[in-house]
Amino acid sequence: MGNIINLKKMMSAAMFAAGLLVSMNSASAQQAEQEPLALLQLDVDGNGSLETVELYGGQMTRGSSYRNDFLLLLKGSDSELLTAYVPSINGGYDCSLEKARFTGRGEQLILSVGQGGDDGSIEYRIIDFADPKSVKEIFTGSDNAGVAATAEFMPDFRSKIAFADGSTNYELLPKEKEFYEQRGLYDVDGTLLKGYRRPYVGKIHSLVAVDMEQDGILELLSLQNISGLNREDLLGKLAGVWSYDDSSGWKLKSKTFYSGGKNKDDKFHRSYNEKTGGFYRGRRCMTAAA
Repeated sequence: MGNIINLKKMMSAAMFAAGLLVSMNSASAQQAEQEPLALLQLDVDGNGSLETVELYGGQMTRGSSYRNDFLLLLKGSDSELLTAYVPSINGGYDCSLEKARFTGRGEQLILSVGQGGDDGSIEYRIIDFADPKSVKEIFTGSDNAGVAATAEFMPDFRSKIAFADGSTNYELLPKEKEFYEQRGLYDVDGTLLKGYRRPYVGKIHSLVAVDMEQDGILELLSLQNISGLNREDLLGKLAGVWSYDDSSGWKLKSKTFYSGGKNKDDKFHRSYNEKTGGFYRGRRCMTAAA
């Protein structure tokens, strides 16, 4: 979880917001200057007035687009600093702020930060500023794991995907047989030679807020990749629909596996993208390279 800043950091945060860097000692004076990365207006407490959230971050090396040491400042409609908060994301690229309503008591902030991996992973946090004295991350690092699933290779060039509710999917592998034979996973007859190898179930790489029930409270649509050998062959995409409960957190309402193999469902991108309404985007990261 992130942390609310103490008084000393609050004072520094206010100076950051004014565009100043405070050097507490000679060591900190050598650190990269915090930069404004994104801002967004939202109604955090549901009283009808808009607050502003500003995201600041440091630069590890000159010219790098990687940002770290994130700091969120919440300001009132009169620009008064209400609180400062450090989210539980260590760093990353292409940060953005978005807003959505999940709890029924104002709007929550969605922070997304790309991680730069080959799988296109993104770290998400959903932060509730309704009480500036008790800021909460209601979508945490562990929630980024998405729909719980395990995968394994099966004989005859197939894979098995098993879910926590006991359901399973059997998929033909997407590449030609020679792809797996050349890598020693199968022989020409489809016998599995390296049963210890496992497909890769990725974390959430896309998170979309949608009002599925048309009641003003949003659900989350999550998307994960399940890849086969060396992540070169996409077995499919795993979509989940989540609702939030104040007492128990996020509950998986439904899941759907869209095959990327030889029984591919070409309707996936159209059906998923049709549900992307209700997401309000803030200004994205501005980097030195930009």
